[in-house]
Amino acid sequence: YTAPRRAFVADGSAYDWSIHQGYFDTFEPIVDFLHAVCYVFSSAAAVPPDEASGWSQYVAWMRACWQGRVGDVLAERDQWQARLGESPPGEAPTAEERRDPRRVVAPARTYLIHEP
Repeated sequence: YTAPRRAFVADGSAYDWSIHQGYFDTFEPIVDFLHAVCYVFSSAAAVPPDEASGWSQYVAWMRACWQGRVGDVLAERDQWQARLGESPPGEAPTAEERRDPRRVVAPARTYLIHEP
């Protein structure tokens, strides 16, 4: 607590950020970038028709996240989710169902929205 610069690093869990607000609210909030990379990559790879387009989408979204434009990424992700349809409720029982683009894209919103 006596350090001149303090940071609180966490993933996108709302629980983690409630700890930040409750006990470390003067610390600089920093999202775990590795988790962001994974969620954004999975989403970007799931939405376009081919691998090259998926990579381009990923690069654009990660660049936007790195620049602090997470809202732009969320808006585009929401457009993709609207085109694909909402994720089916409940857990997917099979590997094939877990690869359903509707299910792959949905968690990125939850993760990115809980960012500090």
